[in-house]
Amino acid sequence: MSILLSVSALFLAPSQCLLLVTLIAISICVRRLLDSACGKPLPPGPTGNWLLGNALPRYFAHRQFDEWTRQYGPIFTLRQGRNITIVIGRYQAAVDILEKQGAATADRPRHVSANEILSDGLRPALTRAGERLNKIRRVYHVFLQPKAIPALAPVQMKAAKSVILDLLDNPKQHKSHMERYAASVAMTMTYGKTTPTSYSDPAVRQVLKCLHRSATLIKPGGHPVDSYPLLRFIPGYLRTIRKWRDEERALYLTQLDTVRKQMETHEAQPCLAKFLLERQEEFSFDEIDLAYITGVLFGAASDTTSSALSISIMTAATNPSAQEIVRQELDQVIGPERRRRHSLSRREST
Repeated sequence: MSILLSVSALFLAPSQCLLLVTLIAISICVRRLLDSACGKPLPPGPTGNWLLGNALPRYFAHRQFDEWTRQYGPIFTLRQGRNITIVIGRYQAAVDILEKQGAATADRPRHVSANEILSDGLRPALTRAGERLNKIRRVYHVFLQPKAIPALAPVQMKAAKSVILDLLDNPKQHKSHMERYAASVAMTMTYGKTTPTSYSDPAVRQVLKCLHRSATLIKPGGHPVDSYPLLRFIPGYLRTIRKWRDEERALYLTQLDTVRKQMETHEAQPCLAKFLLERQEEFSFDEIDLAYITGVLFGAASDTTSSALSISIMTAATNPSAQEIVRQELDQVIGPERRRRHSLSRREST
């Protein structure tokens, strides 16, 4: 409790601090009542602070999770305030539970800071099970179904050629090259942008800033209000998150409006935003729904793709023997002579 008060005291008046203490006390009582009423056995887990629960490291949290998995087994329990999190730490356990018991595990937990406050409950990845989530899934399924993917092949190929040349010209900046590739493909897929895209583009930087903010809040223990939702009623306590919400909403609406204006002049390229605007009545989505469905997809697609590609490069660099095996397999498929004939030029990639 002293930690919460010390942080809050930076921007709360004495009367607000008193209200904060009262709300925390009420939350503790409610938590104890709920815990005693539940009575269901939980998997074992580390013992945490009686009020705050388990402390998670800010960096390399996966190492701590692995240590707990080795100590407590493939399934263990963590507490963050009054929230209980069941962690599945092994692949087979995940398959047995998440696939075989899919109907019972399809829902998402409640996220007060990242979903209810930051995005007014509109973030697709945090949408609870129900009609709205089913509609969002249907949109993504129709637009990203296997038969629709080949239309993106020319975009991917063009960006991939640029990446190869960038790696040859400046291999030390390989991470930036992967980021530019992912941003280019994601921006074209989401908003139909055909001009070269990089992580330095203002729109890309702003979208990724919003993604980073939500990632900070969504992790366990990201904000005290997730453990004690009553804190949201303290005047001024969440003004930073609400400021982020206004910036995020304005950004996504602006990007969507750009595509709408392009459609009016018949300049819009095939993309998710155009697809949704043409079928807005069919899917029964409000304007702000469309903005979040497109904006969040761009941020998630570009970030995860660039990370996966960078990890692949790191893996290859630290395992040269595996590189040689892959090279031999490529030679068997396409042949070394054919590989030499298919040289690239900067002009071909742009």
